[in-house]
Amino acid sequence: MGVNELTPAYVDFDSVSAYVNTLSCITRHYPLYSGCGTLANSKMFPSLGGGRAIVIARLRCGLELFAPADDFIGRSVYFFGNLNPKLTWLFKRVLRAGDTVLDIGANLGLMSLHAHNFVKGTGRVIAIEPQPRLVGLLRASLARNQIENIEVHETALGEKNSKMVLSVPGINRGSASLVRTLDDVDETFLVKVRRTSDLLNEIHAGHCRLVKIDVEGFEAEVVAGAMDYWRECPPDVIVFEFNSNEEFTKSTVFRLLASLDYRFFAMPKRIGRPTLKPIPLSVPGAFVGHDVVANLTCRGRCVLTVMWLHVLYL
Repeated sequence: MGVNELTPAYVDFDSVSAYVNTLSCITRHYPLYSGCGTLANSKMFPSLGGGRAIVIARLRCGLELFAPADDFIGRSVYFFGNLNPKLTWLFKRVLRAGDTVLDIGANLGLMSLHAHNFVKGTGRVIAIEPQPRLVGLLRASLARNQIENIEVHETALGEKNSKMVLSVPGINRGSASLVRTLDDVDETFLVKVRRTSDLLNEIHAGHCRLVKIDVEGFEAEVVAGAMDYWRECPPDVIVFEFNSNEEFTKSTVFRLLASLDYRFFAMPKRIGRPTLKPIPLSVPGAFVGHDVVANLTCRGRCVLTVMWLHVLYL
């Protein structure tokens, strides 16, 4: 199937003015590691178009992405070429040519495209996304960039095979959830949920250098479903969100991954260069951050701190 056949029919090439386009060329050079989403969705930045308009956003690495003009992530990618630069920082330091990356909760494919940029044509990126509209946009983006080593699976992952209702907010499709109660639900989908280990075995995923999990409260189920596979073939690095009020060291995700000999690091939000801070397991409530990096230690790999800069030797 050619690029023209995959290009969304509702792309609004005229919704972006010359001023907005010029502004985005400037803001894509934003030097800080935090604030992209907040700024792009503030009143400081103009509209990209309403309704179901789709724009073409250019990432800092040069790849292009189809994005909804009215979406939180879409606007961030259009104006800044990224959403969470500290994750890109982590990807750059972990990944190398030929690696396999598993992107669970791929959304528009932003981090899948960044992963492709680091693993090159010899690597493999497995993108998991249950939202039909986002899957269509991601596949269109892959065709536009002529990328062949990113495979897209339209499903959710969990502890068991089932079907569940996915609630999707209208202005931030990236916060769609299978379990959280959302106030601004725009639409719902009945989506397929595959047991994580079953899918990984089925597609012969092999050893994953890095796994990114962004599933809005469903992390424990995803990890629980992966345990059979990861006991035999654990990823080197797993990065996931932890937004629960529960103490991290008492969480199911911590318990499961700790049983596989992972060490845990917080990656706090900050505008300067990112840092990885070891999470002291002996201090209750010590976790401060948003993203957690789990690093496998039984292979002799570790995260070392050098003064204020935390460098990954992997």
